[in-house]
Amino acid sequence: MRKFVSVGEDRYHILDEIPINPDINLKKLKISYNADTILQNDETYYPARKMIDVELEETTDWAPRVEFDKE
Repeated sequence: MRKFVSVGEDRYHILDEIPINPDINLKKLKISYNADTILQNDETYYPARKMIDVELEETTDWAPRVEFDKE
């Protein structure tokens, strides 16, 4: 199940929950999860990716037009 959290106006996708211990290197943790940030609450680290708002517009004319020589 996917977990999401809001921090201020930002929204994050939580990738995992990791109990805090003194041997954890936060930079390596961030790299290993390809995370944007490491959030912390109580005794747990949460590698997370920041979500972005996008607007998509559906188009039906997406394929390149190919013209053939008529003989």
